[in-house]
Amino acid sequence: MKHLDLDIVIVGMDILLLIMAFYMAYLSFSIEIKGAVGKVVTNLVIGSIVFGFAHLLETAFHHFSLASEDANEIIHRSIILISLIFFLRGVMKLHSVFAKNE
Repeated sequence: MKHLDLDIVIVGMDILLLIMAFYMAYLSFSIEIKGAVGKVVTNLVIGSIVFGFAHLLETAFHHFSLASEDANEIIHRSIILISLIFFLRGVMKLHSVFAKNE
């Protein structure tokens, strides 16, 4: 596969990841989930969107040489860490909901 073809596949996958994250947000918020479960879903959706942007930004930074490779890796991993914080908050809230019911 040529380098340009690989770049197209990578950008396509990054965009697909974001589309899926925003579709998840649309589905989740269209049914207006409230309370503790709503907070869980909100954190998971925000984490997914941040995760998608992390990958798209990494691709853009690499393709347009907006940062050195080392800086790009640090920026990418930092944004992924932020997305995982949202995932963790969602799972912790889910845990607290089920722990109360035990």
